[in-house]
Amino acid sequence: MALSDILKKRSAAIKDAWLERLLSSYPKDSLQFLKGRADPFANPVGHTLKSGIQTLVDLLVSPEPAAAFRPSLVEILKIRALQGFTPPSQTISFVFSLKDVVRQELKNERMDTASVSKALFALDGRVDEMALMAFDIYAELKERLCEIRINEVKRNVSQLIKRSNYFNSDSDAAPDPQPGDNERQNLQRGGDR
Repeated sequence: MALSDILKKRSAAIKDAWLERLLSSYPKDSLQFLKGRADPFANPVGHTLKSGIQTLVDLLVSPEPAAAFRPSLVEILKIRALQGFTPPSQTISFVFSLKDVVRQELKNERMDTASVSKALFALDGRVDEMALMAFDIYAELKERLCEIRINEVKRNVSQLIKRSNYFNSDSDAAPDPQPGDNERQNLQRGGDR
């Protein structure tokens, strides 16, 4: 039996095992919530992660070009980029774990070793393409988040300047005295008499 046929036959187990690996990067409290609710409205993050993983496994064994991975990776990485995993490599490490998941599922299958090693080499290449794409997507998302934060700071500063009426004030007027200036001037003149 060809590797692609075995992977299609075992795809449900691969999807479950890969999703488990992805979810294992979350804290226990979050993990219980993400696994526990299947309703996409009650658990949109868990639903997005699960549907993204399912689509990626289906695409892995399909003849589709690597560009087909992008939409599902974007959806998963939008969530993970916002969650701020440290180090950043933890954000996309789930992609590489797919190689281990596939090998675990193939462990008990009887196959011709020469054809399997060639097919696994091709499969590893697809996973590597997926990982490189995930890295690019993650970098784009983090850059966009940074731009959003910078624009928010600019807006806040602009509003503060407008509220303070700083640029509309009379430039010839004397600056407002600092608190305590009157006391300092009195002490320099010899104190209160």
